[in-house]
Amino acid sequence: MVGILIMLGLAVAYLESIDFSFRRIKADSLWIALGVLGPFAYMAFLFVKHGNPFEFSAAHNSVGWIAEMGLLPRGPMDCFQLIVLAVAAGLVIYSWRTESRATAAWATIMLLVSCTRWPSMARLSLVIFPLYVVAAQVLKNTKWFLAAVLISSLMLVALTLRFALWYWVA
Repeated sequence: MVGILIMLGLAVAYLESIDFSFRRIKADSLWIALGVLGPFAYMAFLFVKHGNPFEFSAAHNSVGWIAEMGLLPRGPMDCFQLIVLAVAAGLVIYSWRTESRATAAWATIMLLVSCTRWPSMARLSLVIFPLYVVAAQVLKNTKWFLAAVLISSLMLVALTLRFALWYWVA
């Protein structure tokens, strides 16, 4: 998924480098399409092995793996996901002011896609690397940095306890 989505960011970066002049697009831009090779190879393997190239998607809908948040949070993990979403969304919005259009566009697309799998939203948001750059800019202020360290320490303890008590398998 990341390989496919990063193609969009790379395409915007390429178009930005040629001032969005479609007449200046060259054959070397085809390298951007390499992001689909990995997923397509995996889908070909799934087709050969299981007869269904979308087996990875079907597995997400297995009994016991479907979890969605309703109108209101149902437990601590929904609250945690909402906090992660709020922080990530704030950083994405800030990235549009501080980062390149390509970087901000990729971060936005990745956050939107990570929300499609609600139970894994926080985990899927971890690979949105521009958010770390933006967070570092925000945390230059000592007051925000100390707050982030305190919150991160509390989350480390809470999430480690959840893992130790077998609330997460992997």
